[in-house]
Amino acid sequence: MSEDRRRVLTDEQLTEIATGLRGLGGAQPMDSLPDLAARFGWRVLSPHADRARLDIGFGPTSGRVFAEDGRIVDITLWLTKGVPQDDEGRAWARDTFARWVALLTELFGPPTTRIPGEVSAVRWAGEDHTLILRDVDASLQLTLMDNNWLMLGDQADALAAEESR
Repeated sequence: MSEDRRRVLTDEQLTEIATGLRGLGGAQPMDSLPDLAARFGWRVLSPHADRARLDIGFGPTSGRVFAEDGRIVDITLWLTKGVPQDDEGRAWARDTFARWVALLTELFGPPTTRIPGEVSAVRWAGEDHTLILRDVDASLQLTLMDNNWLMLGDQADALAAEESR
């Protein structure tokens, strides 16, 4: 591997963010985003009524937020940056993903859903929102998503899969 430029959250940072997100207790109003970001030490960039970008410490595209009807429905954070797109980088990402799945399982219990594949995902469903850890081409992401939004996304993915057969 060439020069290593990887940046990654620590296990302690992941624990703090994941427990903080799960502890939000339901949909947050979009206008509360500045306070929410301050709580986690993030910066809000390009805020709009239905979306915003976040800098969680890895640059201006290390997080995003979507809102619907004035309430936050999706917070997605990129937990890694600069992972090389080679065999070694992908292996490192898979190992980190597995370690973090174990960590989140200790915190929240067994996952409610495991989705293997090119884009691996593990989910911990809550009453209103689901916490999702994804490995997207060696980029690890943590998402807190409204269950209705997640259901619509799953339906769209299923339709796309059917159409591609």
